[in-house]
Amino acid sequence: EANIQKATDLGVLGIIVPTVDDALEARDTARFSRYPPFGRRSSGAGTAAGFWTAVPGGYRQTINDNFLTVVMLETLESIINADEIANTFGLDVVIQGNSDLSQFSGWSQTDERYLQLLTISRNATLKAGKYWGNAGQQYLTGTPFSPDTRFVQNGPSHDGFAFPQRGRGAAEA
Repeated sequence: EANIQKATDLGVLGIIVPTVDDALEARDTARFSRYPPFGRRSSGAGTAAGFWTAVPGGYRQTINDNFLTVVMLETLESIINADEIANTFGLDVVIQGNSDLSQFSGWSQTDERYLQLLTISRNATLKAGKYWGNAGQQYLTGTPFSPDTRFVQNGPSHDGFAFPQRGRGAAEA
């Protein structure tokens, strides 16, 4: 709750919560991201409201409908609970933490058993009417999952962002 509160008070328009294992954690993610009557976010948000002064109707009155809440499934437990997680009110997107799911399951991302985990998650998410995706962009093209991938955490950027060529944050060669 505290981490979500701090991020939302600063004015973020969405969050990704990693390692969500069950419906209770998914519910808390959704609840702490939104104001009452749908959520339990405290009234704070002085900074956020200051950033978003030009929002028609006001920040506080419209953010519940404009906040993106994403949970990340990264363990076998989360896959077992995928139906309940995906059906959580207030969640918008369910994604896999691909490297962590591979580590927690013990299967490489090319192993048929690993791909079955993605199938379970995808089917549960789409059945719940939510967006489905992955942490990495490897499923955007050329796989059976590509047509259903609608969200990628570390995907291609079209907003002009590029890693610096030198200094802090430069991509290592």
